[in-house]
Amino acid sequence: MGGKAKILLRRIEWEQFVLILINGTDETMGLIYFRMMRTEEFLLLVEGQVQGHADPHKAAGMKAYMRDQFAFAGLTQVQRVHVLKIILPAFRSLNPGDWEAAAQRLWTMPAREYAYLSMELCRKVKSRHTPEHIGLFEEMILTQ
Repeated sequence: MGGKAKILLRRIEWEQFVLILINGTDETMGLIYFRMMRTEEFLLLVEGQVQGHADPHKAAGMKAYMRDQFAFAGLTQVQRVHVLKIILPAFRSLNPGDWEAAAQRLWTMPAREYAYLSMELCRKVKSRHTPEHIGLFEEMILTQ
């Protein structure tokens, strides 16, 4: 691994499945292994990735730029794209009810980057959208 990186290993077990997450700033780090995930495990993955790339100094500038309307973690667009590449396969593996719940939970999390990821993830699975999802998207539009 190149460069200095803060490494955090977390092992989550349930039924016959093990997920190992590595969080850090090195490009080679990310999701090691996954299969069907549940909403809570997916959210842990997203939180770990966002916190691994968080920059409090950038966050303060972003918050000031948005006139203190939103909290930020301090991820740049490039970092969000990197996080998206790591979490997208896991998001696509969620059941329909789970991906909706995950998108909604991400939307309500405090840092604005979670809402950006929620929108991008919903866009990536647009082939799964049905008329029942209009309520979810309406809520997302009206609440931020």
